[in-house]
Amino acid sequence: MSVPSLKKTVSDKDTEQKLAAQMPDFAAMHALSKLSPIIVRKAHAIISHLLIKPGSNIAVIGQKNAPLAFALSVINPRMRYTAFDLDARHVKQGTEKYRRSNLRFEKSHIAKSGLSENSYDAVICVDFLHQIYSGATYNKQVVEDTIAEHMRALKEGGIYILYDIASPPEDEFVLLELKDDPNKNTQNSDQPEAMSDAERLIWFSANARPLHPQSARGFYMEELSPRFPGTRLFRLSSKWAYEFILRKDMKGTWSTHLNREYTFYTDIEYRRQLRRENARLLYRAPQWNSRRIKDCFEGRFKLYDENSHPMGFPPTGYICVSEKSNPRAAARIKERRQTGQSQNMMFINAVKDEDTESIHEIAVRQNRVAEILPYRISSNGRIHIFLHHGTVQPLTNTVKRSGRLLDDRTWSGHMSAALQTPLDPAHEAANQNHPRETIRFMKYYTGLKPCMNAKLVEGPKSFPAPDSLDDYIESYFVEVTRPEEMVTPEFFKDEKKAGHIGWYDAQDILRAIDIGLIPNVRLHNQIHALLEHIGGSMDGTIAGTISTELPEIPTIEATEEILYTEEDILAEKHKDVCSYRKTRGRNGMLRQVTSLFVNEALSDSPGSGGISAEAHDFVVRDHESVNRALIMPLARSVSGDVLAGFQMENLAVPGKYGKEGRQLTLPSLPLPQELKTIEEAKRYIADALDTSAKYVSQMGPSFFMHIDMTPTRVFPFAVGMAAGGKKLGKTRYAPVSKLWKINNLDNTDSILWNYGYISKLMGPDSDLYTCYMDMDNYSAERQLSGGQAATMSSHSNSSIEASQKGRSRDLG
Repeated sequence: MSVPSLKKTVSDKDTEQKLAAQMPDFAAMHALSKLSPIIVRKAHAIISHLLIKPGSNIAVIGQKNAPLAFALSVINPRMRYTAFDLDARHVKQGTEKYRRSNLRFEKSHIAKSGLSENSYDAVICVDFLHQIYSGATYNKQVVEDTIAEHMRALKEGGIYILYDIASPPEDEFVLLELKDDPNKNTQNSDQPEAMSDAERLIWFSANARPLHPQSARGFYMEELSPRFPGTRLFRLSSKWAYEFILRKDMKGTWSTHLNREYTFYTDIEYRRQLRRENARLLYRAPQWNSRRIKDCFEGRFKLYDENSHPMGFPPTGYICVSEKSNPRAAARIKERRQTGQSQNMMFINAVKDEDTESIHEIAVRQNRVAEILPYRISSNGRIHIFLHHGTVQPLTNTVKRSGRLLDDRTWSGHMSAALQTPLDPAHEAANQNHPRETIRFMKYYTGLKPCMNAKLVEGPKSFPAPDSLDDYIESYFVEVTRPEEMVTPEFFKDEKKAGHIGWYDAQDILRAIDIGLIPNVRLHNQIHALLEHIGGSMDGTIAGTISTELPEIPTIEATEEILYTEEDILAEKHKDVCSYRKTRGRNGMLRQVTSLFVNEALSDSPGSGGISAEAHDFVVRDHESVNRALIMPLARSVSGDVLAGFQMENLAVPGKYGKEGRQLTLPSLPLPQELKTIEEAKRYIADALDTSAKYVSQMGPSFFMHIDMTPTRVFPFAVGMAAGGKKLGKTRYAPVSKLWKINNLDNTDSILWNYGYISKLMGPDSDLYTCYMDMDNYSAERQLSGGQAATMSSHSNSSIEASQKGRSRDLG
């Protein structure tokens, strides 16, 4: 089916004035570039965690928050923001300095009854709770009352984003090692900024919490014998070590911020308080700002546990995203216990490689599904996509069988995902190729009304894990009418589906995936494919963002093999293709588990709905960690091109679906159970590949391999391959900008295509790491710098130098 381009669709519907509304606000972009990079990064992180429909009313709570509110209003101009502050001077300054049609400033006593009840679709509270806690002489009751006030201001279903600091357990002790600087050792307590870090810590241990009503200032600490010359070693609680680390590099604010206590609530206390206010905690995660870590942490201190084992760097922040619900709503889905009876929804087969005689185990799901992406083009040319919000994904919260989760991110188990329907009805509706069949299918399964003459159109297809999971995900696109015409689908009633269907701007969904709120990279690819199918330009719509660090990429004079063209790849895929046959033997690598999952209600009061429970089948890799590293090898040719490595493997699953068994993959390896942090994982990968840890960087947040079949989490890493280093199998290389051509969407590792596609949008000369930027504002940035706007048909050039100067924004 041919679909008119976005530009034609918009020009047929809209006036020149509406088209002009799509153009970037150059003045706002220029003002945004003048803000502190830390504020802009924080705004990006916060807005990426906010998935609500366009036009929503958002309250921004904080003190001196005008620059942050302005950044939010520019980064996502499709929302309406009201920034509240206690100080009338700050309100006046914000109003005069940051003039935006979607932003206003108001004075309000936001710690008390300062917000209208049930008035906002979202409330964002940034770095505020620790200020009112400290100002109230370290009284947690004030914090509880403030959170309650914020929740009252939300409409039911509204989103509450809390961005602050979470305290480690206060009874946990650590060893903090600091450099000794004899030239700065002084006992001048009036100038802590002039002291060395070690002397400043001693001063801080005697003067912290000066507002305590019982004058119980300071905290217990002891100095131990140093482990190395030129260092000093201290034993103190992890809470106060964290307090010192967070503030130790704040220039000129030691005296004025001494009364503040950042780490007053643990993660558990935050969650408990939110639940008391009928808030479902959708997502929570520590935040690591890579720039701050490099500038203030690396080489400045080391943390050890009491057994002298190295610990990773502490988080630079904490974020939790909750949803206001009624007391009868589900709070969190948890695995309670294994059962001895399978639900017959999954089983394990074994196949044998006829060439090597090796046995492979494959988990098979009984009922295959199709993923439907309904979309509409708004009056101002934005792409709105309909998702199933609140769909139940119990495998997000399985018990920790093998190793802890490295990034410590958790979900309630209620996700936003593509609409899933049984595969056969979707096949039939698509094969009928008639609007009448599309209308019938969409009405029953989604409750949405297709546009006139609209039909189901095939989208990307992918194998989530063809080495171990027998599933082939097919997707379909269909254009629908206004969301006001949506009704509750019969399918939801019959299947007792949880949640509801909501619509969101495509850019906002991509941001939510890129930040890790939606841990599903397959949805990322489906949206990109939809945009390409529609024919939208970068000015009229969006491409996604990729949050990543910039590792060093060594120059390799000779790689194992460089493949530049699609023909080369196609020829390679047909070489040495092996076949598989079923066998009765097993090697015990996969283990099927059936567990009971409970869906707990928010309230335990009578009539609140109690607890529902349901059993689910899933598989785990026996004797392996739940964490798995996906590795993209990178090298730089002598001509300066950045080359990405991949492998071609003979896999058993694709042949079952009539696809080529030899597939492009990225190498991967299980991460040992004893690893506790991302930094430890980087060192482990570096050792496995005989390279330096400085050549290893995380390539975006972790995601689930296949959330319907296994709890395995995938952590993507980029590795600069040093000459003469080890390899994970035979690797081919191609320029990053060509990946989108050589890897179609019938692939094993969606992220491989994803990075190639983004690199394609950025231009044939771009490096992988210049691709992270906000595409809503990309054209404005280019024009402000004298460049040319990028579209899907006209590319721009960029470089690593530009990335290092801040064009590539890595989120903390």
